[in-house]
Amino acid sequence: LGSAPPLSGSVRQMVVPPSRPSVMDAKREEAITKKDEERKAKAEELKVDKAAKAAVRTKELDAREVHKLREAEKADAIKVLAEKREENIAKKEAERKAKADAIKDRKGGTKKAKYSRQDVTLLKAVYDEYDADGSGSGSIAGLQ
Repeated sequence: LGSAPPLSGSVRQMVVPPSRPSVMDAKREEAITKKDEERKAKAEELKVDKAAKAAVRTKELDAREVHKLREAEKADAIKVLAEKREENIAKKEAERKAKADAIKDRKGGTKKAKYSRQDVTLLKAVYDEYDADGSGSGSIAGLQ
């Protein structure tokens, strides 16, 4: 495989003239440039659209966070009110119990007497018979 023999005169060599921009080349370049600009515009539009959607998502997240915070505040307020209510109920129950105890003490409901009222009246009548001077105190002189 040596070198190829030189071409004979029967084969014409094609000589391409130096390239000059033709109308077709200009149109091709113009179409390519136009397509590139359209792609760049579309890419920029997509970036703007993505940024807008991200902003909306952020606002939605912020709204959710605000809603969660409000719900937590409501729950705390309800808890505080429930605690106050329980304290008021306990306070009123203590007052009712104290009042009931005072009524029982006045009526003698909590203390049972050792002797019945009838026995005490009878014993007082007997004592009054022996208490001659009516002083209410017992003495040997009063018994004689």
